[in-house]
Amino acid sequence: MRDNMSRKKYKNIYQTKDGRWYYSKMIRGYRYVKYFDTAHEAYDALCKITSTMIQNGNKDMSFPLFLKDYQFYMTLKYEITSCISKEYTINKHILPFFEKMKISEINAFILKQWRYNFIIKNAKLSINHKNHVINLCKLIMKYLQENYFYLTGYEQLIKVKENVVLDEKAYWDFKTYHRFNQVVQNTQDQLAFHLLFYYGLRLGELLGLQWKRIDWEKKIIKIYQQKVNDRHSHKQVLKAPKTKTSRRIIYLTDATVTMLKSQQKEREDFIIPVSRTTLRRRFNQYQKEAQVPFITIHQLRHSCITNMYYSDNDVKAIGQMVGHSNQTMTFYYTHQKDEAIIQLVNSLEEKMKS
Repeated sequence: MRDNMSRKKYKNIYQTKDGRWYYSKMIRGYRYVKYFDTAHEAYDALCKITSTMIQNGNKDMSFPLFLKDYQFYMTLKYEITSCISKEYTINKHILPFFEKMKISEINAFILKQWRYNFIIKNAKLSINHKNHVINLCKLIMKYLQENYFYLTGYEQLIKVKENVVLDEKAYWDFKTYHRFNQVVQNTQDQLAFHLLFYYGLRLGELLGLQWKRIDWEKKIIKIYQQKVNDRHSHKQVLKAPKTKTSRRIIYLTDATVTMLKSQQKEREDFIIPVSRTTLRRRFNQYQKEAQVPFITIHQLRHSCITNMYYSDNDVKAIGQMVGHSNQTMTFYYTHQKDEAIIQLVNSLEEKMKS
């Protein structure tokens, strides 16, 4: 009877059909759930993680400072020889990449970038060695998420299956895109890839675009939502954008306005009324026909940001256009061009002569 009273008294405490009690609370985008014998135990545990969140949830905490906590945690879990080995691996392969970051800046995209850079820079390492380092990084990020309550996306740190890696740094320049666009005969597909390549939209944002969000006089379109696949219903549903800064206004060129008007039809709500699977399949097929370097459909966004950056546009303006929360993210999306490196070397050579 006491536990039944507790159910009403304690918030975020629930009971299963078999009589167990558990807390369930969403913290910074991640749902924490744990089971106990009584409601009071569940409530006490929830109070503890809430207290820890307040204590450890400092978004300005640097990654090196967080690592000191994790290294202390390792001494409680592993033998001293294992701790020494893991610290060596951390200092060599993990810390240099995250050294200047705050713990609040780490997310799934950043982890995918670390994984790619690590694999490319250490191509001669065995697959087992690579997977050992990736697993260690995954454990660190899992500890960060569970104890500091920031959604790191550590699930993205998957193992290496073979020594072939998709070039995540690949992007298209304007010439490559024009070659690709020449084989796209469907005008709706042309519009979709045009918006992805020239405006850096995320795929979910593109599919969530509605005609009513366009202001034809001001030549702007409002990004207020995204269309995602619901895990439970397996249907596409509308949700809020990825971040607060993803809610934005995009200014359209005259060419884009003309393309949009040519596609506008009565009784249609969405500008691109297809599924993400269909659009991805068509995109891959068009790439084969055009015989262009293979990229994923999301890398059209990378291409947009890279091309704008190397066209001497303001980094902050680029970030606002594509909906980045900070300039660091914009720089991570910017892929290095060989021409820029050559120009840098030529500049150094001129300075050496003077």
